[in-house]
Amino acid sequence: MRARNGHQHDRVGGRQRADAMDDPRVEYLTFVDFGSATFLSPRVPGRYKSYWGFTPGCPTEPPRSWRGYQLRGRVVSVSGDSAEVSIDRLCYRNLQIVHEQERLLVLRKGSEWKFEKVLQEFTPAPKDAG
Repeated sequence: MRARNGHQHDRVGGRQRADAMDDPRVEYLTFVDFGSATFLSPRVPGRYKSYWGFTPGCPTEPPRSWRGYQLRGRVVSVSGDSAEVSIDRLCYRNLQIVHEQERLLVLRKGSEWKFEKVLQEFTPAPKDAG
């Protein structure tokens, strides 16, 4: 769904939410593995360039770098027709990896899993997160 300001929004949990990657400085979204690409790529707007296997510079880095995020999706738990999913978002800032996580609730509707609600917005990942 497109908002008045032209940014992409998802209808999640009964409210509108701007897409987590909705930053005009982001050019590249890469995926850690095939499973993450399969699960996450349907949510990626077409304006991004997608590649495998490299971690781009954070959107705050100078324009000469490839700016974007590397994404990884992991299932944290499944209970019947619902699952909690963790989305990892990584990028380089000042030669250091920045690792953030978002947690989502997804529900099975028929044979497909659909995003239902954000449980936790992107925040710095715990040091032991993978």
